[in-house]
Amino acid sequence: MLYSALHDMENLIEDLKAKNLKAEIRAENAGANCIQLTDNNLELDEQLGFLRGRVKHLLKADDVKLSTAKDIGMRTRVITDLVMQLAMERERLRRQVVTYYCCAFACL
Repeated sequence: MLYSALHDMENLIEDLKAKNLKAEIRAENAGANCIQLTDNNLELDEQLGFLRGRVKHLLKADDVKLSTAKDIGMRTRVITDLVMQLAMERERLRRQVVTYYCCAFACL
């Protein structure tokens, strides 16, 4: 009976040693995974920083485009107004010339 109890204790100790070994292996694997995750996290942080900078650059470019579009629109309106004024002035001068020639020929 004593030998049976000792044999059971030895089996229990061997099982505990095996479980301990498995737990140590898992702990080592978890440590390796943690290091790998940390490295991946650092790499992702670098990429995220780069992408955030790129987004800021693109937003600034969009602001410049919008500002340029507004400026072009304003200049287009000014040019259109000037063309209209020029057309009205040309018509006024044409009428004036026609009136002058009509009066000149009428006086002859």
